[in-house]
Amino acid sequence: MIVLSLIMMSSCGSKVPSDSSRSIPLILGIQTAPVAAVPIVAYERGFFKEEGLDVALQEFTAGKFALQALLSGSVDVATPAEVPPTLALLQGHSGKFVIIAQGVKSTDGEVRMVVRSDPSSDSPANYFTSKKRRIATSFGGGPEFFTYDFLKRYNISPDDVELLNLKPEDMPAALASGSVDAVAIFEPFAYFSENLTKGSVSFRDDALYSELYVFAVSKAFLAKSPSDAPDRILRALIKSERSITEDPEGSKDIVARYTHLDKGVLDAIWGSFDFKVVLDSSLVENMVREADWARETGKVPKNAVLPQVDDFIDPAPLSRVRPASVSLE
Repeated sequence: MIVLSLIMMSSCGSKVPSDSSRSIPLILGIQTAPVAAVPIVAYERGFFKEEGLDVALQEFTAGKFALQALLSGSVDVATPAEVPPTLALLQGHSGKFVIIAQGVKSTDGEVRMVVRSDPSSDSPANYFTSKKRRIATSFGGGPEFFTYDFLKRYNISPDDVELLNLKPEDMPAALASGSVDAVAIFEPFAYFSENLTKGSVSFRDDALYSELYVFAVSKAFLAKSPSDAPDRILRALIKSERSITEDPEGSKDIVARYTHLDKGVLDAIWGSFDFKVVLDSSLVENMVREADWARETGKVPKNAVLPQVDDFIDPAPLSRVRPASVSLE
């Protein structure tokens, strides 16, 4: 059982006193994808402004790039999946950010393995051991950890595959052309891969990794902002969550405009995401597993240590705003 302190903001340095009349400028780095529906809808429907936040969106093709921008100081809040923050923490960046919430409680098959069909594609084990396969994925992010989890689940040796690092947007064409045998990637590129490659097969398994997306906040931003800045961010995001629940079709329209996706694509993949602003124990469990993977595969030194949970997850703001959404134990 992991017990978290509900007070850790003192680690961020001296705080500027709260001033509800002061508008807080904030640069929010988002992945331009359906998974970012909560912050996108919050921005479009004015929920950030209602909470006194002057938000500028900065868009990235993957959440890991948004986190890199946060670490370099060019954005204040980033929305990666949890793998990039785990790697950053293992690499010594624990003093630069803190996670205040997830943007989804869980995902269902949102990252998956899509393969070119052949007679051996009746099962993952048969497909990946019948001959050496080339798998494209996104190194340093959730899809790479999914690939590791997938191979381990089906007892497939890493020697049976060749892993290639491709941009997510390049994977559907690579699979369709036959330059790779499989892609392990998130939505909507998994969907595109399935539809662009004739006879493709997708391997899903509820026991496999469920990618989680988080709100990582720069500690430099927190140090210079009013003390209630995280609460304001969370209140805006919770308003957005409710808006998505109450008006899913209108929310899809908003996300379609930002992502330039056809509404039919969003209809097909929307159910992959459980849009909830929470802090769930599955987040810590994932990050612990990912730290083991990073050490095992040489991404970080064998002696790299994941900091204490209190050093990188702060449940205090969400506990103030909506206590029922915190279940980290």
